[in-house]
Amino acid sequence: QTVEAGDAEPSVSANTLSLSVPLGGSVVQDLSISPNPFTPNGDGLNDVAQIGMSVFRITSSRDLDISVYTLSGRRVWQDRRTVGSGVQSVPWDGLDSDGNLVPPGIYILKVDLNIDDDSAGTVVTRTVAVAY
Repeated sequence: QTVEAGDAEPSVSANTLSLSVPLGGSVVQDLSISPNPFTPNGDGLNDVAQIGMSVFRITSSRDLDISVYTLSGRRVWQDRRTVGSGVQSVPWDGLDSDGNLVPPGIYILKVDLNIDDDSAGTVVTRTVAVAY
C-alpha cells in the first residue's frame, strides 16, 4: 500500500501512528481462593488457602494489601506486599496476626491494590470458609 502524507483523522493533531484502546475494567480481576473452604488443622491436606488474582493496567509496582475479617468486621490477618502486573498468588495458613489458628467459620477476604485511581476496581472482596 502506498502512504499518503497528511492527517488521516482530524481529531489527532499529529502525523504519527496513534492507537486508541479502551481501558475499562478492573485492575484486580479473577480473584480466587483455593481451596475454599480450607482446613488448616495440620494434617497436610488443604492446610493453606492460595489467594490468586490477576493484576492489570499498572505500569509500575504497587502495594497490595490483603486482609481477612470476621463477619463482625474485626481484622484477623493482613499481608502487604509490592506487586507488578500479572498473576499473583498469596498463601494464608489460617493463622491470625498473633499466630493462632482462627476459629472455624466464614471470613471476609479484602484485596486492595493501592493506585492513584480509586474508581479502577482496586478493592475486591470474597468470602473464605475455614473448617476443621
